[in-house]
Amino acid sequence: MRLKSVFRRVTRKLAAMNATFRFALLELPTELIAQIIEHVDNRTTLKHLACTCRKIQELTEPVLYRSALIRDAVQMTNMLHSVVGNRPARAKAIHHLDVPCHPRSSPSFDDLGVLLENALNLRRLMVESPECNTGEFEDEDSYEHMARNLFRPFESAVCVNDVERRPLQRLQELVLHLNGKESPYWTIGRRCLSIFLLPSLQKLTLSCVNIEDDVVESIRDRSFTSLKHLTLEESNITHQGLIGILSLPKALETLYLGENCHNMTHFDQQLNPAANYLFRNDPGLTLQALSQQKDSLKALTYVATSYYQHRSLIRPPHSPTDAGFAEFRSLESVTLCGQCPNFERAVMSSQSPSGLKTLVFQTDEIYWAPLGPTASVSALDAIPFLRAPACSVPPALSTVRIVGREQDFTAAMKGRISSAAKEMLKLGVTLEVQVESRSTYFPPFLYGEPLPKATTVFDGTWRLTEHRPRTLWNDWGDSSSEE
Repeated sequence: MRLKSVFRRVTRKLAAMNATFRFALLELPTELIAQIIEHVDNRTTLKHLACTCRKIQELTEPVLYRSALIRDAVQMTNMLHSVVGNRPARAKAIHHLDVPCHPRSSPSFDDLGVLLENALNLRRLMVESPECNTGEFEDEDSYEHMARNLFRPFESAVCVNDVERRPLQRLQELVLHLNGKESPYWTIGRRCLSIFLLPSLQKLTLSCVNIEDDVVESIRDRSFTSLKHLTLEESNITHQGLIGILSLPKALETLYLGENCHNMTHFDQQLNPAANYLFRNDPGLTLQALSQQKDSLKALTYVATSYYQHRSLIRPPHSPTDAGFAEFRSLESVTLCGQCPNFERAVMSSQSPSGLKTLVFQTDEIYWAPLGPTASVSALDAIPFLRAPACSVPPALSTVRIVGREQDFTAAMKGRISSAAKEMLKLGVTLEVQVESRSTYFPPFLYGEPLPKATTVFDGTWRLTEHRPRTLWNDWGDSSSEE
């Protein structure tokens, strides 16, 4: 029986191999063939299709070259030879280009500059310098060579007289994870400021960047840019630098304003003492910068550093500014990462944004101090944002979310959280508590690094699982499930 079964399988396989199929791809209309190729998501299959005949090659290559990943020198050489040397039309097919440079065999930035100048239909670009992973930063000559070739296409995009020859005119999203000369930080100067002036750019992400007071002095014609979404991660930014950068977009919708929180603790680099601590040092001047986008800004994230490298050099903090966001009529979502009472007051005290729907507070450890037997404070006094003096809760507010690292929640903590949630429901607001898994990675998250994943543990009911690690919170008492 076993031999018979094997014989049957072999017979069926031979019959399938020798079968003559009447279906012929080339007999279909060209539009239908193109649609079939669009739904092929395997690059090896696409390469095989491109080798069949000239007609299929012409239909397949725009799909095959639409997205490209280049990590090392060999891949860059092959790509440049393929799209520039052999068939220049292939360069125009590239819409998405990721260049997370391999630390041991990074591609030539000379070649990258040539590729960017020829990829006229590029929509998304991500570049990650190899030193971001190694921490072995280039000397001045090597860095200048890299920067000159990398930013040359961006300068050409706004300076070349012949509009038809300008590269990057269709670029909509740009991500740059770079470093400086012998430093983890690079500075926006005259050469690289052109990235803000690209005509079609909608989304821009920069990390480990210095934004100084004179950042926009070299721009003669400050024509408003089309930028909608700006992310600044682990940045060293001054108040005047923030004013300058936010003067460029015509109608910014989302802003991620991330101060240098992690890299300053890992690298022994002296920073501009006027940078960072924006809301702590001068909330009024910070709000002046943000107010340039008050009519369009929908979502704001502020990452406040708590590491005072220049504690003795920092200017004395100014008084808090209440109702600082009252005129931000489009603002719907606000996130605070880290401790900054001045920011909470600016958002919620006296008068809050009328359209505000969601508040998020992110911290390393969710702290809920135990109450003594004679305590008489309100359950809301521990809720971020709602604890601001003279708090004004807008009618549109629906959710307050607290995010922390994985931890144990004691019975006392869970009781206070539940009590606060009940009080908030009377205001029409839902309290959510989320935890993120602990990790050795920190922002900016580079190619291949896992992003934090948040798990909801409370949204009116507790959703804790038993596998969570025990931490210092066990010292508070019983950590058993809520009764």
